[in-house]
Amino acid sequence: MLPNFEYGIRTHPTEEVFFMLAGSAYWRRGSAPYKALDPGERSYHSSMMPHANKTAEASFLSAYVWHGDISTLNYKYEGIPTD
Repeated sequence: MLPNFEYGIRTHPTEEVFFMLAGSAYWRRGSAPYKALDPGERSYHSSMMPHANKTAEASFLSAYVWHGDISTLNYKYEGIPTD
């Protein structure tokens, strides 16, 4: 993900884990505020958990895994958080 970019709130049926490989990113899970994650850390999203991520000056690289219902039929993107 490029610097100064935000990928807004989304939900989906599958469980998801992002593994941070390089750089840094901020992750929002549910209604909690954004939290900075660095290489070696991860962000877990249970089925239908709203989540979002963004970067500041640094880009980031991650790997992710989906587990369970990987269909995109019930994927929902709600846009950039306003709070």
